[in-house]
Amino acid sequence: MADSLRTFAQLIANVPDNTSGLVSPQDIREAIISGLSDGGSVADDADWTLTLASDTWTDIPSNSTGPALAAALLWIKDGSDRLVPDWANQYTVAAALERGAEVIARVRATKTGAAQPYQFRVVRDGSVVGAAVDATISSTTTASVSFSVADSYVVADEEPWSLEAQAVGHGDDLDVEGWSLAIRGVLL
Repeated sequence: MADSLRTFAQLIANVPDNTSGLVSPQDIREAIISGLSDGGSVADDADWTLTLASDTWTDIPSNSTGPALAAALLWIKDGSDRLVPDWANQYTVAAALERGAEVIARVRATKTGAAQPYQFRVVRDGSVVGAAVDATISSTTTASVSFSVADSYVVADEEPWSLEAQAVGHGDDLDVEGWSLAIRGVLL
């Protein structure tokens, strides 16, 4: 029988006090794989220019020079270099199984000319996760924008996660010096 991912409540119900020896090796395997703190990250440390239009959200990974998948346990990159959970290709996953997600996004950038406002946000399959983060970026110093958001996701949906930026009230491009998106999935 294939191992299945389970919720915390299902795992507790499957593992009684075992006074009658009813806890099977499969129950133990399912507890282990379900409890994995899975995680993945995608990052690019190359210097490149992100072309922005005023007040228009632009995907960072798909415009990047070639981000690398790092520290990936049960996550992959899709064709647009976004981070996607890949549990279903390795385990049996219940259609509605949810996991919590802790997401950390980082961007290092400068720009040509005077300081201007920008915003950054995390999206999952086109839906905004958490709130956008404001940053004023100039040409004098490299701005480091780091923020985290929490969410939950349905594992079987395998929705892509991404990082977006927009120029607020202007159309100045960003000179990106590096970015990363890291996700840690946790058992609910």
